[in-house]
Amino acid sequence: VEVAALAKRGDTVSQRRFVGVHILLLLGGVLMVFPFVYQILMSLSTNMEIQSVPPKLIPDRWQFHNYTEVFTRLPFLKQFGV
Repeated sequence: VEVAALAKRGDTVSQRRFVGVHILLLLGGVLMVFPFVYQILMSLSTNMEIQSVPPKLIPDRWQFHNYTEVFTRLPFLKQFGV
């Protein structure tokens, strides 16, 4: 009975020891993912929203047609084949 109680207590102590590491890893993960999220949000914004001061992170109107416009202006498949 005492051995089981000590093992359970040891598990709790070891879990508490790694809370700081998990918080640090979580912050690092958010820091690494933010540029990709920012890139996608800016690709869905208008030029005025991108160049505004202070910058707006979330666009007022989502501009999904930006992607279709890029592929109609640039011959992507031709360039991909090269």
